[in-house]
Amino acid sequence: MKAKKVLCLVLALAMVLALAACGEAPAPAAPAAPASQDAPANSSETGSDIGTAVSTTSEETKGFEFPSDLPEFKIGCLGVFSGSELYIQWKNNLQSLEEKFNVSFQFVDSQTPDDVENMCIAGVNGILMQGCSESILQITEKYNVPLAVYCMQFSDEELATFSKYKTFLGVVTEEDGLGGIAAAEAMFDAGCRNVAVAGLTRGIALNIDSRCDKFMERFTELGGNIVAEDYTLMAFADSISSFAAAYPEMDGVFSAFLNEGVFQAFTTEGLVGNAKLASFDFTENCVEFLNNGTMVYTACGQQGTIMAAFAVLYNYLYDGTYLISDRSSMVVRSWINLCNAEDAADFNEYIRFSTVYSPEEIGYMIIGFNPDYSFEQFQEAQTNYSIAEVKARSIG
Repeated sequence: MKAKKVLCLVLALAMVLALAACGEAPAPAAPAAPASQDAPANSSETGSDIGTAVSTTSEETKGFEFPSDLPEFKIGCLGVFSGSELYIQWKNNLQSLEEKFNVSFQFVDSQTPDDVENMCIAGVNGILMQGCSESILQITEKYNVPLAVYCMQFSDEELATFSKYKTFLGVVTEEDGLGGIAAAEAMFDAGCRNVAVAGLTRGIALNIDSRCDKFMERFTELGGNIVAEDYTLMAFADSISSFAAAYPEMDGVFSAFLNEGVFQAFTTEGLVGNAKLASFDFTENCVEFLNNGTMVYTACGQQGTIMAAFAVLYNYLYDGTYLISDRSSMVVRSWINLCNAEDAADFNEYIRFSTVYSPEEIGYMIIGFNPDYSFEQFQEAQTNYSIAEVKARSIG
């Protein structure tokens, strides 16, 4: 029993830290929908509950129709679905699929093994969640409930173990290291040569470690210097303040997370206009800092990842199809890379409050509906994801 409690605490901490990596900004007001567009029944004053007027389609999905009389499925969603615009958007995006797919979602803002078992006992047909472990998969095997994972990285060893369980359907995620590399290149191109790194306590989250490691590796390859590193748990603002006092030659900061403290530290320490910032996630302050040239890169755009994971889950629920043929490898989606004010404006209009995919576009990914669809097409859709790609599919 003691070991189980310790495991629950470890999983809970990992979940909080991983979710923090997706952004913690409160949800601002979204652009108003045109008068001709009906607001969703569950809309509120929170921007991410409303979404934008932009909807999407593609040449392949034009004319797609859902089969009639689809079976009803109840899906458990474990993670965090309140408190920040991305989390709320994840919930809203899934709910946009309910009518066409004849599914209902049960959301729980937690994802311990006990939460998973409670979901299984409650009779869900499948589970979407951000975390995973062998103990969780032992529970899903016990109740024969399939599980798809989104927005989380795992080691090759973990994935090899997970893939032995038939209820494990695979992972759809972003590669944090790729974002770190892009951040390094953006900072170097902006003229930075002496950069400090603010990260998370080492060993707590593989994906966060990867952000920092790949950033530093690429930045030094390009000829830059890492003048300081600090990996104090969630103390990014304090780290930046210390850097500013101790390293006058510092001309840039890479922060593994974005929160309000990061922007406040940049302002109070006089770094705006004197140093560049690169990071992950998107908050309201990003617009100002991209506009004034202080921020030269942020990786974001995870709004659609949970939709892709739903496609993986629904394929199995519908007829037992494993859309991800090799479940020991992650399906990697591209980040949305924001480097300037124009990028921020496009992100705000086309992705920030968007479902990213229409129900028909997700339906097209279901092999039971579309027998010609393949895993290769699914992977290509994740790889090609970008602001330009979403703009090309946008209508209205």
